[in-house]
Amino acid sequence: MLRLLALMAVVTAAIPIHAADADPEYNRAWRQKKCALYDGFQREAAARLNGGGLGTAFLEAQEAFIRSGCTERVKICPASPQELDFANIVSLQMMNAGATGSFLPFECRNG
Repeated sequence: MLRLLALMAVVTAAIPIHAADADPEYNRAWRQKKCALYDGFQREAAARLNGGGLGTAFLEAQEAFIRSGCTERVKICPASPQELDFANIVSLQMMNAGATGSFLPFECRNG
C-alpha cells in the first residue's frame, strides 16, 4: 500500500497543476498579454522619471525587447541610478501582474 501511494505521488507530480500550462494557445495569449503589460509599464516608468538618466542604449534595448514580442533574450543592464529605478519599477509591476522574473530582460553580468 505504501508503494502504491509513493507511485501515485510520483505520477501526480508529473501531471501539470493547471491544464492551461500545457495549452499552447493559452501560453501564446499570456506571453502577448505580458508583453503588452511590459510595454505599458515601461512607458509609465519612463514618463515618471521624465526620461532623465535613461541612456539611448537602455531605451533602444527596451524597444528591441518589445518589438520581438518580448521573446528575444535581450539583456538590459541598468547603468545609471535612474535606469536602476526604472528597472525596479517595471519589475515590481510585472511581478504584481503575475509575470515571473525570468520574463524580464534586466540582467547584468560582471566580467
